[in-house]
Amino acid sequence: MKKRDLLKHLQDIARSADTDLVFLREGKHEVWCLGGEKLYVPRHREVSEGVARSILKRARKTVQ
Repeated sequence: MKKRDLLKHLQDIARSADTDLVFLREGKHEVWCLGGEKLYVPRHREVSEGVARSILKRARKTVQ
């Protein structure tokens, strides 16, 4: 999955939960904050399907 698509999905999750997706910092991974939970996103253009699925699962669990 392209990273921009993953971030778009994360923004949709944040919007549906009426919260913000906030960029915190970048290093080996980008750190995004969603509802007080930190999400670590690899800095590659392509994110493997398993990693993307895991990040989205954690994001959905956070906003519930």
